[in-house]
Amino acid sequence: MAWTRELEVEGNVAAGAAARDGEDVGARSGARLSPAAHDRALELRDQLAALVAGRRAFLQRSGRDASLYPPPTDGLRLAYHTVMQGEQDVLRHLGLLHHLIGEPGGAGPAAAGKYRDAVRRLPDALQPQPPGRLGEVVDRDALASLETLDLLAGCGRLWELRHGGRPRVLEIGPGHGRLAAHLKRLLPGARYFCLDRPEGLLFSSIYLTTLFEDEDNVLITPDNLHLLGTDAPGFTFLPDYLFDDCREQGKPFDLILAGDALAAMTAPRLRHFGAGIRRLLAPEGILLERGADAAVEGLAEHLPFCAPLGGVRRACGAARLWAPRPVVPYDWLPSHEYVWRRRSLSRLLRDAAVRLLRRLGLL
Repeated sequence: MAWTRELEVEGNVAAGAAARDGEDVGARSGARLSPAAHDRALELRDQLAALVAGRRAFLQRSGRDASLYPPPTDGLRLAYHTVMQGEQDVLRHLGLLHHLIGEPGGAGPAAAGKYRDAVRRLPDALQPQPPGRLGEVVDRDALASLETLDLLAGCGRLWELRHGGRPRVLEIGPGHGRLAAHLKRLLPGARYFCLDRPEGLLFSSIYLTTLFEDEDNVLITPDNLHLLGTDAPGFTFLPDYLFDDCREQGKPFDLILAGDALAAMTAPRLRHFGAGIRRLLAPEGILLERGADAAVEGLAEHLPFCAPLGGVRRACGAARLWAPRPVVPYDWLPSHEYVWRRRSLSRLLRDAAVRLLRRLGLL
């Protein structure tokens, strides 16, 4: 297939545990799925096809605002239809195909070098264990996943959750499931929710159920909403248009993760999900938002406390903690104050740029 050949054409490097020592794992990460894993993937494909086909009718029947659930991007739509074919050659390169949706050409030696540097900075307890299959690629998403682990460890939240029994985690926009896989290995007792459009869940659900085949994994549909209460270790795959049902079910989360998915939301969609996030956070729960600068003011409407996370410049952009109350031990700012500071800095930088251009006679 043309897109699989792009792996060699671009010199993309598949992620492997040996990356820490400088060894690159290439196209051998595309091993075939076992018959059982392939059957599970086809079952998920059929269930998600039904969710996509029934989305409009469900939204009309339930009286929900369809504008809050926009269609997927052209790239995701094309990739979705490619995976829907169910072919082994597609499924075994799942990570590569997801990479090509949004970042063709974004991998290679430079990305691999940054990835190795990020791995070396992590303590031994947090070392990633990429699966060596399903078409793993070292790209910006791989680097951002490692940096998110580093952020969670640096702020102490990861260690709290590791000693907290059976934590509940929600990731908004999980991609093909790379970060979820890393975190689930570090938090084996966790119930981990992946929230995405059904088209996006096709990737994460197949990826994660293949890697964690013995977990209690469930795909939520309008017919099995009672399974939102499942607490056993495993994954819950939640279509975005059933988010309201999760919110109404009311079981809180200890940690919510979000990044580019928030930044891409329209203002009404962000308000809707921001209100839901506040309701779903446990009394000591926090939202870790990374790289979603465009969503800051929208989040501040619903989450009154913000704690910017400093440190080195990261591939995933600026990172912040958000909470409905000042959870110990973080250094919180009132969200409105943080927004005001950002606006003031933006004005100062803009004014300085104008003065410089005038001095140079360019304005």
